[in-house]
Amino acid sequence: MSDLSGTTTRSSGPASALLAALPPADEALTRSDVYLFLARGFAYPQQPLDAAYQRARDALAALGAPQTTAFDALAPPPPERLEQAFLATFTHTTPNEFPPYETQYGRAILFQQPHALAELAALYRAFGLAPARGERSDHVATELEFMYFLCYKEAFARVAGNLVGAERCREGEHHFLERHLGPWAPLFFRRLRGHAEGFYADLAALAAAWLAQEIERLGVRPTLLMEEDLLAAQRLEQALDRASQAAAPCEEGP
Repeated sequence: MSDLSGTTTRSSGPASALLAALPPADEALTRSDVYLFLARGFAYPQQPLDAAYQRARDALAALGAPQTTAFDALAPPPPERLEQAFLATFTHTTPNEFPPYETQYGRAILFQQPHALAELAALYRAFGLAPARGERSDHVATELEFMYFLCYKEAFARVAGNLVGAERCREGEHHFLERHLGPWAPLFFRRLRGHAEGFYADLAALAAAWLAQEIERLGVRPTLLMEEDLLAAQRLEQALDRASQAAAPCEEGP
């Protein structure tokens, strides 16, 4: 792994200048560190976040990201307190205020939920991956972890001199950010920040700022979902549930 770390030149200039100074493999590796921390931060707490937090902080500093200073206030709580905070924020059901699933956003995707989930699963399989048993392929932590994997795989390919493989990973990042994570995650982060407290509110703010920077860095143009898209999807889902319940007695017969 030492071959991937490399050395970078630090300066006080704008982030774009710093990014230009980073070798491509280093840039991809540092981006992967940020995505890994975010993925673990939004997943159910199963291990301390300290090591991932420190790597992400170092990565943001290397990238010259403006979030570096604010990141200092995001020190993860101990595992037991983090689990309590997770349960208090997300509980064991999908919170209507900020559902952490891509296919809960937008009326169109609600009708196509099975197709969208199948498309995600196929995309993961194309890169040799599959969500762990019990995990939904459209959960925010799963999608962030996929971006981590793509960035890390890009870095590894560049170090190995496999430019074709590196470009394939880069194209995967572009596609996934534009078609999947980019459209809905900013709204999720914004709503989570407005309803949560403490660590998860701060994590949502960091994730929103990071994703905005990534969208600019990769030059993608996701169709951003708005508040009304989520509310309309929820109204439609409730109407479908009521219709299903009303039809149940008729289906049972006398």
